[in-house]
Amino acid sequence: MAKKTPWDGAWWTARSMRSWSDDTPTRTRRPHVVVGAFLFLYKGVMGKVLDKKFFERSAVEVAPELLGKFLVRRIGGKETSSMITEVEAYCGTSDRASHAFRGITKRTEVMFSNPGRWYVYLVYGMHLMLNIVTNTKGCPDAVLIRGVLDISGPARVAKYFAVNKNFNKLASSRKSNLWIEDRGVEIKKRQIQKLARIGVDYAGPYWSKRRWRFLLKLK
Repeated sequence: MAKKTPWDGAWWTARSMRSWSDDTPTRTRRPHVVVGAFLFLYKGVMGKVLDKKFFERSAVEVAPELLGKFLVRRIGGKETSSMITEVEAYCGTSDRASHAFRGITKRTEVMFSNPGRWYVYLVYGMHLMLNIVTNTKGCPDAVLIRGVLDISGPARVAKYFAVNKNFNKLASSRKSNLWIEDRGVEIKKRQIQKLARIGVDYAGPYWSKRRWRFLLKLK
């Protein structure tokens, strides 16, 4: 009989097993396969929280590396988590699709602050968008969390994780009850699809066609 390892029962090859968020209701679960990756989903094992240093790079660098990481929300003693599968990068004051294009305002001041902070804003008067600030202080980059396993669309993501405007300007950390973890999922470059960002035609042909939306291919 093969000797058991400490990891037995804690991880599964995505080639042969179904994967979903830890707390996704059974009725909404759908099978996914991440080629060449291992999904580290065991509830009893904590991942490494991404710290400020991870986010001290341009949004275009950080965004694809967030694919395969886990967004985690704690309410009371319960944690809900799911793997990030889609993101968009917004880069500095020259990016006409970015809120920072018009400079510092009351809404965008968090984008000019320290990296690793949440930027939460309302669209259409009803939908909240969850972003993480990147780059260095004074360089307003941010990454929009567009999708996680089984949930597509930034408004749906924010709703699923019970995000509210009180998270705006807070650091991504266990202390704030909303953070991003590395659970050891390996993502290959061939698994990442680069696409144009959604809903930014107002930025003009150059900026609207920048392939700064990154999608994890799930087959």
